[in-house]
Amino acid sequence: MFIAGPIATGDNFIGREKELQYLKNFFSGSNNYSLTGLSRVGKSSLIKELLIRESESITSGNIEVVEFSLTPSTREKVVFSRLFQRMLDVANNLHNNQLIDEAKIILSELENDSIDAERVIELSKLMFDQKGIRFLLIFDEFDYAPDVFHKYLMTLRQLISASKSINALTVSRTSLVKLFPLVGGGSVFQGVFIHYPLKGFATADVDRFRDKLNVKSDDRVNDNVWGRIRYFSGTSPFCLAFWCNAYLNVVKEHGNELDVNSVIEEIEETCIPQTDDFLFYQCEALKRLGELGNLKTFIKAITSGEKNLDKNGFRSLNSYGVISWTDKTLTQPYLKDFLFKKPDANIDLSELRDLAPIIDSLIQDCDSKLVALFGRGQAASRISTTVTCHRRDLQAIKIKMNYELELSELNAFLLSDLTDEEINLWKQKIGECRAFLDNV
Repeated sequence: MFIAGPIATGDNFIGREKELQYLKNFFSGSNNYSLTGLSRVGKSSLIKELLIRESESITSGNIEVVEFSLTPSTREKVVFSRLFQRMLDVANNLHNNQLIDEAKIILSELENDSIDAERVIELSKLMFDQKGIRFLLIFDEFDYAPDVFHKYLMTLRQLISASKSINALTVSRTSLVKLFPLVGGGSVFQGVFIHYPLKGFATADVDRFRDKLNVKSDDRVNDNVWGRIRYFSGTSPFCLAFWCNAYLNVVKEHGNELDVNSVIEEIEETCIPQTDDFLFYQCEALKRLGELGNLKTFIKAITSGEKNLDKNGFRSLNSYGVISWTDKTLTQPYLKDFLFKKPDANIDLSELRDLAPIIDSLIQDCDSKLVALFGRGQAASRISTTVTCHRRDLQAIKIKMNYELELSELNAFLLSDLTDEEINLWKQKIGECRAFLDNV
């Protein structure tokens, strides 16, 4: 079977030779790398496979790899403690009292909530000069770094930028520019990392999936079956593995009993709901990154046959691997159909549009009533407090309503979390406010 979701290494790891060849420079050079890509594109699997393949060179090359998988609750002192403890372990293995004493001082200072970056850099230099030892820090789930690094963020930057023997590789869904932005543009880590975006599979790697599927099914996969798998999966490692597993299950259960169309129906019935969930999650991520509107614009443009597209407007989508700028297509053809599916929610959006001007009018009435009764000062009283509370409720409703309307217009496929009960509650509050203002 194929690995869909969990980390895949060894025999379960497919393709990515070009990416592995590029990233192996991390183990032989002095650069820091930032690996980015959307969820389930295979970032963690790539790094794990890289470590396995480079294990011999790591051992023989005096390389110390320190891995971290960050969470929102990770404490930054724990991160530095692990690095400094590794430095002490190396010093002990070298039986060098000078290095041991320095490493112990660094650890004791950390216990007192202090880091002398220059001292750490000097220690790493001594280890490199004497034995060629390098420390490579690998941070998975670096999206949580803003929750982790506060006091010692610039210390981390100083260590990996100023020391020629301490380097870092970060793995994240979001670029470092967006994780640690500077006012006016740029990033805290500007110029420190080489950015490497991980996209879906190249054509050659997708072909390897089919080759492996042929072997596992003891037969050559029918072109029509493979065409449907490719349509729904595109270049996504997760979707390819998921759909291929579904095909293998059908073959195992039915053998040669089903015709091609029946096989396709079976795997589509199994896989389309979860593929929709996968794309929903991916599109939510693109929305957070501010790219979902660009995606819909791109689809409309290529659907209408527009040829003169501004490349800059779709640069990020191309770097994420959602579109291929080379041939101006979606890397997952099914994404277009998914985007324009009708939501399952029964919310009548026209009703929201009808309520919007009513709420605006009532907010104005609240302001007018307060001025008429109490003047500009709006002296505190039971009536003024009640009117103010009504106005605050109306404003909150307006904000939520505008958000829902904007969401529905931009992302028609996204299901709203708005319910009929909540809309009825809004109507009730509107009625209460109107009745109160009419009777004051």
